[in-house]
Amino acid sequence: MMLRGRIHHEGGAAAPPPAAPPAAPPPAEPDASTLKDQDRSALIATITELRNERRDLRGRLTGFETAADTHKAAATGLQAELAALRAELETTKSAHADELVMVGIGLDDPDLQAALRSRYSREPEDGRPASLGEYVAALKGKMDGETAAEVPGWLHPFLAGAGPAGAPSTPKPRNPPRQHTPPSGDAHDALIRAARERQDWPEVARLTGMNRK
Repeated sequence: MMLRGRIHHEGGAAAPPPAAPPAAPPPAEPDASTLKDQDRSALIATITELRNERRDLRGRLTGFETAADTHKAAATGLQAELAALRAELETTKSAHADELVMVGIGLDDPDLQAALRSRYSREPEDGRPASLGEYVAALKGKMDGETAAEVPGWLHPFLAGAGPAGAPSTPKPRNPPRQHTPPSGDAHDALIRAARERQDWPEVARLTGMNRK
């Protein structure tokens, strides 16, 4: 019976094909106003982001400029300090060289040294030697002959027989020869003070030399 049914089915008409699924509706066209709102929102977001970045960059730039100004001011201060130190060094070197010159000729009394410096500073700038050492050398060169009168008398004992200014030398007579028996004690000190007060440097040199001898 099953075979008969099968044969009957095979001999009959073919079964119809399954129906195709219905086509999907086309996507709806976006509304123009919706697109405009989306574009405007994206543009606003982009502009806001760019503004924030610009603000951050300005802040960083201001920070860099401030740091640059600070470093520049510090560099200027250091340069000024360095210039002051160099000037101080040159002054110290010059003072040390002057001290060596004066001690080299036996002139170690502070007041007499000050008197020599003062005399040197009063020389006309046009003809003034470049240094105190050159000035002492020029004075020493005048000690021979008639030009010795151009040298202050209180400097004669120090310049007579002195070596080159500033050069090491053996001990020399530092003071004028003794002319009379010097006073002693407080009286002698009083004479020195009085001579210094009236800036009588020849007398100071004489009295100081008498005291040492």
